[in-house]
Amino acid sequence: MFVYKTSQPDIKSVAVTGDFTQWKKEGIPMAYEKGIWKVVLSLADGIYAYKLVINGSVMMTPPGAEAFAPDGFGGKNGVFEIVSSAQ
Repeated sequence: MFVYKTSQPDIKSVAVTGDFTQWKKEGIPMAYEKGIWKVVLSLADGIYAYKLVINGSVMMTPPGAEAFAPDGFGGKNGVFEIVSSAQ
């Protein structure tokens, strides 16, 4: 689950994008409820890099990421790992 909590009223949409979407700018839209944007994704085991897309145009490093890695453009990507319990 991806979660982004904000109280900024000018944010009208949040999406998540990363290597699991081939970095498509539209990303995967997150749903808004009571100041929290969230989406649940089903992904295969692996290590993934991602960013948030704010209002359809601003790519932002996720502040609550588990870890960070250079994005190759002077910024950072959020990074997370999925390991299934059925091994």
